Order: sequence, then C-alpha cells, then structure tokens
Amino acid sequence: MFISALRFYLPTLLGCLTDSDISSSDPECFDYRYFYPDRTFSFGNCTCGLARQAGAVVIRTESPGLLVGNVWLQALRAFKDNPSVIGFLVEQACLSAISRTGFSHGSINWESFPATLFQGDLIQAIPTTGDSEKFFIPKDPFFRDIDALYLKLDDQNKTALVVPIQITVSKDHADSEARFYSRWTQWLAHLAGFQVTTAFVWIVENHHSWKVIQEEFRTTRNRSTRCHPTHEQIVITVAEISRTLGQQLASIRKLP
Repeated sequence: MFISALRFYLPTLLGCLTDSDISSSDPECFDYRYFYPDRTFSFGNCTCGLARQAGAVVIRTESPGLLVGNVWLQALRAFKDNPSVIGFLVEQACLSAISRTGFSHGSINWESFPATLFQGDLIQAIPTTGDSEKFFIPKDPFFRDIDALYLKLDDQNKTALVVPIQITVSKDHADSEARFYSRWTQWLAHLAGFQVTTAFVWIVENHHSWKVIQEEFRTTRNRSTRCHPTHEQIVITVAEISRTLGQQLASIRKLP
C-alpha cells in the first residue's frame, strides 16, 4: 500500500518543487501547509525554501533520478529570476548526476553508486574500519560548509581519500574550502591509523582550474595551527557534471 501511494505522491511532490504540472494528481497527495496546487489545479506550489529542501530529501531517498530529469531541468526556466531556487535546482541535479554516473576529474575518479544520506555530524558518520566507498549527502539543507563528500577507505593499505564537494553558481559564496579544512585535525583524529589524502572539488558555472594547495600554518605567540593540509583544488563546471544541465543553465542566462 505504501509503495503504491508513494508512486503517486512523488510526481506530485516534484510538481510542487518545480512549479510544474500536477493536473493528474490526487488532492489527497497535498500537505497544504507546505505544498499545494494553484487555483486551477494545474501547477504545484511550495510555501518556502525550507519546504523545497525537505521535499528534495524525500525524492532523493526514494527516486533520486527525478532530480536530474526533464521536469527538474526545465524548471530552471521558470525560476530564471530567482537565484536562490536556481542554486537549489542546480545543486540537487549535480548531486544526482554524480551519484548516477560517477566522477572523473584530475586524479580523482570513482564509479557510480547510490548516495548515503546522513543526519548530524559528518565526521561521526564516517566508518573507521573495513574497506569502504561512500558518497555522502546531508539531509540537513543548512549543513555546514559542503554539499557532499566522497570517501574511500582501504583498510588493508590503511589509506583514506576524503573529497569534499561544494556546488555554487552564485557570484558570491563563502569560502567553504577554508571552513571545511578548519576541522581537519578532527578528521585526522577520527581516521587515526590511516594515511589520509584529500582534494576539494568546486562545481561552478563557467570556470575550470586545477592546482595543488600546499599545507599552510598560522603561527601565533603560543602555537602553530594548520590552516589547511596539502590538497588538490579541482574547479569544474556544471556542464562537466551534466552536459544537459549545463546547456539548460546557459540558455536561461541569455533570456531577458
């Protein structure tokens, strides 16, 4: 019964998140506190950004492919004048594309596999024994610093690869890279016994670069503090993650 109901609910939820067609939806599918149809019962609506983020978590849990499908990508045109929603749509589509097709840029490569959604502190969600390969996505829409993280543990060789990912098409964005590595000592403590390497991935609209950032320390009168470890900084475009998404984003930028 639940699976059958969910099959009808997800398209309705998708319509509300993207302001698209819900004309074939059952009125009982709507939680009118957060998601509702317009007066003609033609298009879905969402009350706020927080509800939209929560709805995306439901879709990602049950059918993440919807977040990079035609309905999702076409919604970029409807929200072309709303930078916040555009950023949300692009972020969710990129995460789904990575999960579906994997990642191969610079020296960082992994095959496709389902994402692991987590709640709370990411470090505590990280396994410390056994071989492990995970693509972590937070359930919390206001998760600190990053949008996702790839982890690969090799228990036999005692190596760990940590790849945080930040997606943004905003001209102004906080320095997620610096903020993530401000907790690097805690990562090393959690992964004690492993040789840990890391790369930081930025996914942006129209810039591409690669470089190695050398380890840096800040020295005060009493002690020396690591600002960040040596790591690769990989900057790639949305189009390199999903050509269709990149084309759709480029097309709305040309609209009046």
